[in-house]
Amino acid sequence: MMKEIDIDRIHTVLTRLFLVVCCGVLATACVKDPQKGEDTPDGGESASKYFSYATTREYTVAIDYGFSDYQVLFEIYGGNPLAEVDGGLVKTSEEPLYRAATDKKGCFSGTVTLPADLTEVYLYSDYPGTVSPVKLTVGENGAIAYDQKQVRSRAGNPLTRALITTPTGTAYPDRYKVLGNWSKNGRPDYLLDPADLTAQQYYDVKSMFSLWGGQHIKDFPQRELIADNVNIKLNITKATTIKLIFIKTTATMRNVFGYYTYPTGQEPKSVSDIQPIIAFPFISTFNCNIDNADAVFTGDQVQLKYWNARTQRFEDEFPAGVSIGWFLDAYSFDPTTGTVLEDNTPVYYASRALNPNNMHRSIALGDQQSGRMLAIGFEDSGITEAGEGNFCDAVFMLDYGDKDAATSEGTGVMPEVPGVTDEDNYHVVNGTLAFEDLWPSQGDYDMNDVVVTYKSTVYKNVLSNRATKVVDRFTLAHVGGTLPCGFGYQFDKLDKAAIGSVEVISDKTGATSSFMQGQMLEPNQSKPNVILFDNSRTNEGATFTVTTQFAYPVVGDLVQPPYNPYIVISSDKGRGRELHLAKGVPTDLADAAYFGQSSDISDPAQKLYYVSKDNFPFAINIPTDAFSYPDEKVRIDKAYPSFPGWVSSNGVLQRDWYKKPAKK
Repeated sequence: MMKEIDIDRIHTVLTRLFLVVCCGVLATACVKDPQKGEDTPDGGESASKYFSYATTREYTVAIDYGFSDYQVLFEIYGGNPLAEVDGGLVKTSEEPLYRAATDKKGCFSGTVTLPADLTEVYLYSDYPGTVSPVKLTVGENGAIAYDQKQVRSRAGNPLTRALITTPTGTAYPDRYKVLGNWSKNGRPDYLLDPADLTAQQYYDVKSMFSLWGGQHIKDFPQRELIADNVNIKLNITKATTIKLIFIKTTATMRNVFGYYTYPTGQEPKSVSDIQPIIAFPFISTFNCNIDNADAVFTGDQVQLKYWNARTQRFEDEFPAGVSIGWFLDAYSFDPTTGTVLEDNTPVYYASRALNPNNMHRSIALGDQQSGRMLAIGFEDSGITEAGEGNFCDAVFMLDYGDKDAATSEGTGVMPEVPGVTDEDNYHVVNGTLAFEDLWPSQGDYDMNDVVVTYKSTVYKNVLSNRATKVVDRFTLAHVGGTLPCGFGYQFDKLDKAAIGSVEVISDKTGATSSFMQGQMLEPNQSKPNVILFDNSRTNEGATFTVTTQFAYPVVGDLVQPPYNPYIVISSDKGRGRELHLAKGVPTDLADAAYFGQSSDISDPAQKLYYVSKDNFPFAINIPTDAFSYPDEKVRIDKAYPSFPGWVSSNGVLQRDWYKKPAKK
C-alpha cells in the first residue's frame, strides 16, 4: 500500500535544497540588497532553470491531402468528433482545438499551440476528397503528420479472385447481377482511374450534402425535390456510356449501392419488374469509426453497363429509350466474408413505388459546371413524420458523358458556391486564468483569488492563415480574494501599429477601466495593452467581449490567446503591482520594486519574472473553461493530487492533472 505523499514536507526539502545550491555553488554571485534585506540573484539565475507551468505546448503540424488544385479546411480534435446515431455518423458539437486552411495542393505546415497532454489527435474535414476522421499519434517531439496517399494505399489492389463461396454458390444473392469481383473488404477490381472532379464541383456537392449529419428533410433548401409527386428519373435520349463516381458516406450500415434500368415511360411497379445490378458492394470509406472501412475513396469510379435482357449480356453503352434508377441495400455487406447478404434488410429505390409506403429515398441535382453530371444523395434509414432524415448515406456523381445524351425528371440544380472563405477560417481557444492576489508573498496557493475564463475566436486569412481579427470573451468567473484587482492583457509580441481597432463591450453597465483613460489601448505603453476592469470585487460575473481588428494580417503565433494576461493587485492604490503568468513579461507600467520581494525571485537581468522561491506559480493558465478551481484555503496541490507529479517532472508527467480533481 502506497504512503500518502507529504507535499508540505517535499516543499520544505526542495526549498532548503534550492537555498543550499544557490548559496554553495553561487555564493560569489550573490550580494546583499540593503533595501530588501535578503540575498538576491546577481545575474546568475537563468530563467531556463525554472518551470514555466505551461499547460500548452507547440506542435509541428504537417498535412498533405495530395490535391492538385483544391483548398480545404481541416480541424484537429483531442477526441473523436463523430458519434454513431441511428446507423449514421453525426458530428458532435465540440469545438476543434484548431482549424485552418490548406493551400491549393491540400497541404499545411506550421506550428500550432495545443494542450500539452495530447498523445493522439483526430484529424477531421467535411470536404469531399478528404479521408476523415483519421486518428494520429503525436510524436515525442510534438510532431503531428498526415499523408493521405499512404492512407489510400492501404486499400491496395483487390484480390485476384475474391468472391467467397457461400451456401448459395455465390458471394451475392441470385437476384443481383455484378460488374466484376471485389476484395474481401468490398473494394471492386473493376475500378477505373479516379475521377478528375474540379474543386468547384466538390464545393458545390458539399454545399448541398452536409456530409456529416446531412440536411434534415424538413430543412431541405429545395423542398420541391421531395414533394409527394416527385419521382427521380434519368432518361437516356442518345446512346452513351455512364460512370458512377463515389463521393462520400455518413452511414455505418455497410450498405450496397447499385442501379437498374427500365423502358422510359414504364416506371416499375414492383421489384420483379427490374434487374438490380451491384455497382459498389460496400460504400464505406476509410474512417476511424468503422472497422474494415476502406473499401472506396472519394473519386473512385466504375463504368456502369447496360444489361440487355434479350441477349443476356452486358453492353458498354446505354441505348436511347431507357431510364436509370438506383438502389441502396442497407447493412448487407459482410466484410468478414466479402459477401452480400441475402434478404438481410429492406432495399430502398429511387423509384418510390418500390419503397414501403411510397417513401422518398433519394434526391438528384444537376451539375451546372459540366452540364452532364448528376449528384445523387440517398437515405438509408427511417424518415419520420417530422421530417428527420438526410440524403448523405450514399453520395455519388453520375457522369453520362454527353450533356445531350440524357434528360432528367424530379431533379434540381446544384448551386455554385464559393470555396473556402476567410469567414470559414477561424479557430476557438478556451481557457481559465487563475491568480493569487498576495504576490509577491506566497499566499495560500488556492489559486482562486481572481479566476477569469476566456473564449477567443481567431479569424484568419484563407491564403496565409495569418490572423486578421480576434474576438475575445473574458468572464470574471470567481473572486476569492479580498483585494480589488484589475485585469488586462498585453499583445507582447506585436507593435502598437499592428492594432487597427479595439472595441470592448461589457454586459455590466459602467464596467470599464480608468487606466485606459478612454483610449483604444492603454496610454504610455510601448506594446498594445487592454485593461478591462479595475475592481474585481465589484465585477464578479461580468463578461467582456473584445473585438480586435489587426491593421494587417499577423502571424498566428504572435497572437496566441490568452496573450500575456495579468492582474493589477490593489488597483485602488496604483497601477504598478502587476502579476503575470510564470515567466510572463511585465508591461512598461509595472513597478519593478516588487520583483525579488518576499517569495518572488524575479530577476529582470535574466528575464526571469513571476517565479517563486519554491518554484510554485503565482498564476496559471488552464486550457479549458471548465476548470474547477480549488475551494477557499485548499492548496492546488491538494485539490489536484497529480499536480505535484507534473511540477516535479517539469511538465513531462501528469500533463492532464487539471482533469483529475481530488474526490470531495
